[in-house]
Amino acid sequence: MFQSEERELVNKYNYVVSLWRRISTIHGELRYMDAMRLLYTLEDASERFANQVNATIAVLHPIHCMRERKVHLVIDLTTVPAFLVVLGVLYMVLKPRRPKPKIN
Repeated sequence: MFQSEERELVNKYNYVVSLWRRISTIHGELRYMDAMRLLYTLEDASERFANQVNATIAVLHPIHCMRERKVHLVIDLTTVPAFLVVLGVLYMVLKPRRPKPKIN
């Protein structure tokens, strides 16, 4: 599903980038009125691109891509000891250190 929209997304992205470069070049040549005319086109193109990107992201969300809508979590006998080991390592690394004695 995504591959069908991928080409269209790339084309819209390239169009927005080329418009931005054209506006930048025109602005560098101090032709402000021409640049202002293209800004409205750039705004519309970037808004359409952003809307399509958001729609694509919504379609590709993991819940939508799965056949079953529920996400099953598996907790077996190895999960709890692994969790405890990770907590132990984090405690050893992040525990507060004893202050060093001050030698005069």
